[in-house]
Amino acid sequence: MTFSEIKRIEPKLEQIERDIRAVRKSPTFCANETWYRQFKPRVVALVGFDAKNERLTNSDAYDVAYQSLYAMLPNCSRNCGCM
Repeated sequence: MTFSEIKRIEPKLEQIERDIRAVRKSPTFCANETWYRQFKPRVVALVGFDAKNERLTNSDAYDVAYQSLYAMLPNCSRNCGCM
């Protein structure tokens, strides 16, 4: 299943994608912190074992959504705490 197919099944992922694309990098920006604080909780509710749509209650759909959305975040800044 592709991310486009997953978004067709769960349109709320479109808003998460828009929100991720709106993220602006600061001198101390950390993609990991941003993902786990702002986006992962929203994604988990829509795709994976907690999804309401049965077609998305599997780890494959979750992995595709996770990897696709996370890749849209800006890279960590040089002064990021996880670097």
